[in-house]
Amino acid sequence: EEAKQKEIEEQQKKERGKRFNALRKMNGNGFQDIPFGASYEDILAELIQRTEKEDMRGWTKAVDDFIVVRNFPLGDDMVTIFFHFDHKKEFYSFSFHTEQLSANKFESQILSNADNLTQIFKNKYGKPSECVKPNFLFIREGYISFACKWNYKDLKIFTGISVYEALYYAIGQVTSKKMEKAFESHKKQQEQKRFGTSLKEEVFIKQFIWSIFYHGISF
Repeated sequence: EEAKQKEIEEQQKKERGKRFNALRKMNGNGFQDIPFGASYEDILAELIQRTEKEDMRGWTKAVDDFIVVRNFPLGDDMVTIFFHFDHKKEFYSFSFHTEQLSANKFESQILSNADNLTQIFKNKYGKPSECVKPNFLFIREGYISFACKWNYKDLKIFTGISVYEALYYAIGQVTSKKMEKAFESHKKQQEQKRFGTSLKEEVFIKQFIWSIFYHGISF
C-alpha cells in the first residue's frame, strides 16, 4: 500500500513538473523553479513534498489568497514566505517576511534584516535602480517603506520595511507585472459591478419612497 501511494505521488509530481515547465516557458521562474501562473493546488502539493523532504519546519495552508511557509532558511536568517494568488487561484507573487520585532529594535536589528534581504536580492537580481534608508517616522501599518527597487520589464521587485500591530519587519517581494495588472483589472471590474448594483438599489429605494410620498400607500 505504501509503495503504491509513493508511485501515485511520483506520477503526480511528474505531471506537475510538466505543467510547471509549460508555464516556465511563458512566465519564467517565480520562486526557485516554481513558475508564476502555477495553480494553488499544484503549489500546495509541491510545497508539502518539499517541506517534508527538506525538513523546513512546517508549512501552513492559509485562507484562499495565500500559502505560507514558515521557518524558511534564507541567508543567515529564518523567514516566512507568502505565496500570493490571484482571482484565478494562480501564483502571481511571493514575499519574504523577517521576524516581527518591537520598535526599540528598529535601528539595531530591523534595518539590518532589511539590508540582509536587499543583499540577497542584489545577488539574485543585480543592482537596484534606487535605494533609500527607510525612515521610522514614515512606516505605517498597511504600507511598505521601500528600501530598494529593481527595474525589470516583467517583474516588480522591492525590499522594504512594514509594521503590523506595532511589530516591525523587513519584507522582500517579487511580483509578475502582467499577472498583477490582470488581477487589478479584475478587482476594478468587480468593484464597478458592485457599485452598479448598489446604485440601482439606491435608485429603486428612492423611487419607492417617492411613490409612497406622492401616491400614498394603504395596508
